[in-house]
Amino acid sequence: MDTLNDNELFLLIKEGDEKAFTILFHRYWTRMCLGAHTFMKNEADAGDVVQEVFLWLWQNRETVVINTTLKGYLLQAVRNKCINKLDKEATNQKRRKQYAYFKETMVTAVPMENSELRLTLNSAIGELGVASRTAFEMIYIDRKSQKEAALELGISAATVKTQVRNVLRILRKKLKKINEI
Repeated sequence: MDTLNDNELFLLIKEGDEKAFTILFHRYWTRMCLGAHTFMKNEADAGDVVQEVFLWLWQNRETVVINTTLKGYLLQAVRNKCINKLDKEATNQKRRKQYAYFKETMVTAVPMENSELRLTLNSAIGELGVASRTAFEMIYIDRKSQKEAALELGISAATVKTQVRNVLRILRKKLKKINEI
Protein backbone atom coordinates (compact mmCIF):
# COMPACT_ATOMS: atom_id res chain seq x y z
CA MET A 1 0.00 0.00 0.00
CA ASP A 2 3.01 2.31 0.50
CA THR A 3 3.50 2.29 -3.26
CA LEU A 4 0.09 3.79 -4.02
CA ASN A 5 0.00 7.38 -5.25
CA ASP A 6 -1.97 10.08 -3.44
CA ASN A 7 -5.04 9.78 -5.66
CA GLU A 8 -5.26 6.04 -5.12
CA LEU A 9 -4.81 6.48 -1.37
CA PHE A 10 -7.48 9.14 -1.25
CA LEU A 11 -9.97 6.93 -3.10
CA LEU A 12 -9.38 4.24 -0.47
CA ILE A 13 -9.74 6.81 2.31
CA LYS A 14 -13.07 7.97 0.87
CA GLU A 15 -14.22 4.35 1.23
CA GLY A 16 -13.16 4.35 4.92
CA ASP A 17 -9.81 2.53 4.64
CA GLU A 18 -7.99 3.38 7.88
CA LYS A 19 -4.70 1.86 6.71
CA ALA A 20 -4.65 4.14 3.66
CA PHE A 21 -5.35 7.09 5.97
CA THR A 22 -2.47 6.08 8.25
CA ILE A 23 -0.12 5.93 5.27
CA LEU A 24 -1.25 9.37 4.11
CA PHE A 25 -0.86 10.68 7.65
CA HIS A 26 2.74 9.48 7.90
CA ARG A 27 3.52 10.61 4.36
CA TYR A 28 2.59 14.27 5.01
CA TRP A 29 2.71 14.79 8.80
CA THR A 30 6.22 16.27 8.90
CA ARG A 31 5.75 18.48 5.83
CA MET A 32 2.44 19.80 7.13
CA CYS A 33 3.92 20.48 10.58
CA LEU A 34 6.72 22.48 8.99
CA GLY A 35 4.17 24.48 7.04
CA ALA A 36 2.09 25.10 10.16
CA HIS A 37 5.16 26.04 12.18
CA THR A 38 5.94 28.94 9.81
CA PHE A 39 2.63 30.49 10.89
CA MET A 40 2.23 29.34 14.47
CA LYS A 41 5.88 29.75 15.58
CA ASN A 42 5.26 26.98 18.11
CA GLU A 43 5.80 23.27 17.56
CA ALA A 44 2.91 22.16 19.77
CA ASP A 45 0.44 24.57 18.14
CA ALA A 46 1.65 23.51 14.69
CA GLY A 47 1.09 19.86 15.59
CA ASP A 48 -2.40 20.67 16.89
CA VAL A 49 -3.30 22.40 13.64
CA VAL A 50 -2.10 19.48 11.53
CA GLN A 51 -3.97 17.04 13.78
CA GLU A 52 -7.16 19.08 13.35
CA VAL A 53 -6.75 19.10 9.56
CA PHE A 54 -6.29 15.32 9.45
CA LEU A 55 -9.23 14.81 11.80
CA TRP A 56 -11.40 17.05 9.63
CA LEU A 57 -10.28 15.20 6.50
CA TRP A 58 -11.20 11.84 8.01
CA GLN A 59 -14.58 13.04 9.28
CA ASN A 60 -15.46 14.64 5.93
CA ARG A 61 -13.74 12.11 3.67
CA GLU A 62 -16.92 11.10 1.85
CA THR A 63 -17.79 14.64 0.76
CA VAL A 64 -14.35 16.19 0.21
CA VAL A 65 -13.65 17.10 -3.40
CA ILE A 66 -10.03 17.83 -4.28
CA ASN A 67 -9.44 19.79 -7.47
CA THR A 68 -5.69 19.99 -7.02
CA THR A 69 -3.04 17.61 -5.76
CA LEU A 70 -3.71 16.02 -2.40
CA LYS A 71 -0.44 17.44 -1.08
CA GLY A 72 -1.42 20.94 -2.22
CA TYR A 73 -4.88 20.54 -0.73
CA LEU A 74 -3.51 19.46 2.65
CA LEU A 75 -0.92 22.26 2.77
CA GLN A 76 -3.58 24.85 1.87
CA ALA A 77 -5.89 23.41 4.53
CA VAL A 78 -3.11 23.77 7.11
CA ARG A 79 -2.42 27.33 5.99
CA ASN A 80 -6.12 28.27 6.23
CA LYS A 81 -6.48 26.62 9.64
CA CYS A 82 -3.43 28.52 10.93
CA ILE A 83 -4.78 31.83 9.67
CA ASN A 84 -8.17 31.16 11.26
CA LYS A 85 -6.56 30.22 14.59
CA LEU A 86 -4.34 33.32 14.57
CA ASP A 87 -7.30 35.56 13.72
CA LYS A 88 -9.35 34.02 16.52
CA GLU A 89 -6.45 34.41 18.93
CA ALA A 90 -6.06 38.09 17.96
CA THR A 91 -9.79 38.66 18.49
CA ASN A 92 -9.67 36.96 21.89
CA GLN A 93 -6.63 39.04 22.85
CA LYS A 94 -8.50 42.21 21.88
CA ARG A 95 -11.51 41.13 23.96
CA ARG A 96 -9.28 40.38 26.96
CA LYS A 97 -7.76 43.86 26.68
CA GLN A 98 -11.23 45.43 26.49
CA TYR A 99 -12.37 43.41 29.48
CA ALA A 100 -9.27 44.45 31.43
CA TYR A 101 -9.97 48.09 30.55
CA PHE A 102 -13.60 47.84 31.68
CA LYS A 103 -12.63 45.99 34.82
CA GLU A 104 -9.97 48.57 35.67
CA THR A 105 -12.31 51.45 34.92
CA MET A 106 -15.09 50.06 37.04
CA VAL A 107 -12.92 48.84 39.94
CA THR A 108 -10.66 51.89 40.23
CA ALA A 109 -13.40 54.45 39.73
CA VAL A 110 -13.90 56.98 42.49
CA PRO A 111 -16.62 55.45 44.64
CA MET A 112 -20.01 56.90 43.82
CA GLU A 113 -23.37 56.22 45.29
CA ASN A 114 -25.39 53.88 43.11
CA SER A 115 -28.15 56.45 42.77
CA GLU A 116 -25.67 59.11 41.61
CA LEU A 117 -24.17 56.71 39.07
CA ARG A 118 -27.65 55.73 37.86
CA LEU A 119 -28.58 59.40 37.42
CA THR A 120 -25.38 60.04 35.48
CA LEU A 121 -25.96 57.04 33.24
CA ASN A 122 -29.60 57.94 32.64
CA SER A 123 -28.61 61.49 31.79
CA ALA A 124 -25.94 60.29 29.35
CA ILE A 125 -28.33 57.79 27.78
CA GLY A 126 -30.99 60.52 27.50
CA GLU A 127 -28.62 62.59 25.37
CA LEU A 128 -28.33 59.82 22.77
CA GLY A 129 -30.28 59.63 19.55
CA VAL A 130 -33.51 57.67 19.66
CA ALA A 131 -32.30 54.83 17.40
CA SER A 132 -29.02 54.35 19.26
CA ARG A 133 -30.69 54.56 22.67
CA THR A 134 -33.37 52.05 21.65
CA ALA A 135 -30.79 49.58 20.32
CA PHE A 136 -28.67 49.97 23.46
CA GLU A 137 -31.63 49.47 25.80
CA MET A 138 -32.81 46.40 23.89
CA ILE A 139 -29.37 44.78 24.19
CA TYR A 140 -28.35 45.80 27.72
CA ILE A 141 -31.63 46.35 29.54
CA ASP A 142 -34.04 43.99 27.80
CA ARG A 143 -31.23 41.43 27.29
CA LYS A 144 -32.10 40.78 23.66
CA SER A 145 -29.63 39.47 21.12
CA GLN A 146 -28.44 41.69 18.30
CA LYS A 147 -30.49 39.63 15.86
CA GLU A 148 -33.65 40.00 17.94
CA ALA A 149 -33.12 43.75 18.29
CA ALA A 150 -32.45 44.07 14.56
CA LEU A 151 -35.66 42.21 13.70
CA GLU A 152 -37.76 44.37 16.02
CA LEU A 153 -36.17 47.59 14.77
CA GLY A 154 -36.28 46.52 11.13
CA ILE A 155 -32.55 47.10 10.60
CA SER A 156 -29.55 44.84 10.10
CA ALA A 157 -27.70 43.20 12.98
CA ALA A 158 -24.56 45.01 11.82
CA THR A 159 -26.33 48.37 12.24
CA VAL A 160 -27.44 47.40 15.74
CA LYS A 161 -23.88 46.37 16.58
CA THR A 162 -22.52 49.69 15.29
CA GLN A 163 -25.11 51.70 17.22
CA VAL A 164 -24.40 49.86 20.47
CA ARG A 165 -20.65 50.19 19.99
CA ASN A 166 -21.03 53.95 19.47
CA VAL A 167 -23.22 54.25 22.58
CA LEU A 168 -20.66 52.37 24.66
CA ARG A 169 -17.89 54.65 23.39
CA ILE A 170 -19.93 57.75 24.35
CA LEU A 171 -20.80 56.34 27.77
CA ARG A 172 -17.17 55.43 28.45
CA LYS A 173 -16.09 58.99 27.66
CA LYS A 174 -18.76 60.48 29.91
CA LEU A 175 -17.99 58.11 32.77
CA LYS A 176 -14.28 58.73 32.37
CA LYS A 177 -14.85 62.50 32.64
CA ILE A 178 -16.88 61.98 35.82
CA ASN A 179 -14.19 59.65 37.17
CA GLU A 180 -11.56 62.38 36.67
CA ILE A 181 -13.55 64.92 38.69
